[in-house]
Amino acid sequence: MDASGEAQGFLPTPSWKERTKDEPWTLGDTYHVAIGQGDLLVTPLQVAAATAVIANGGTLLAPHIVRELRLRDREIIEEKTSKVLATNLVDDKSLEVIREGMKQAIKRGTISTFYSFQGPLYGKTGTAQASKSRIYSWFTGFLDLKNSPIVVTIMLEGGQGGDSTAAPVAREILEWYQKERVPIEDPDNF
Repeated sequence: MDASGEAQGFLPTPSWKERTKDEPWTLGDTYHVAIGQGDLLVTPLQVAAATAVIANGGTLLAPHIVRELRLRDREIIEEKTSKVLATNLVDDKSLEVIREGMKQAIKRGTISTFYSFQGPLYGKTGTAQASKSRIYSWFTGFLDLKNSPIVVTIMLEGGQGGDSTAAPVAREILEWYQKERVPIEDPDNF
């Protein structure tokens, strides 16, 4: 990875809860972790890496910020490649279900910001509360381009809901990317 200093995330387990809180793990704890609530802690970079696993078919890559280094005359002097950390993390059937859910969230679900978006986009919003006054608005998703999906993860402290605060920022980024970089040939055929 070409970035350092990332905070550790935290995935609570039944044994951790028993040790730390002297309470048994409940089905509600499983639900909370599954939807990103409770004692689960993740950074935006970790969410982006998890989203990339869904986008690329089950491979966890070490995140990197720089794709290539160029001279002023645009000559590429170094290309960065992603290091594979794990493969086959999610079976094909589960990936299909997850991707369909993310697709439907964009097309007609909870992410109304993207209803009119043109392109093969998949997404998920979220709203996390650190306290009643500290709210974090989330969007994570990917534009499913043929050979290289583009993952965008937005986390805004002090926002409202993920669709009303974080998703509009993601939409601006993705629309810019489509306009400036990779126009979609058939945006409705996905």
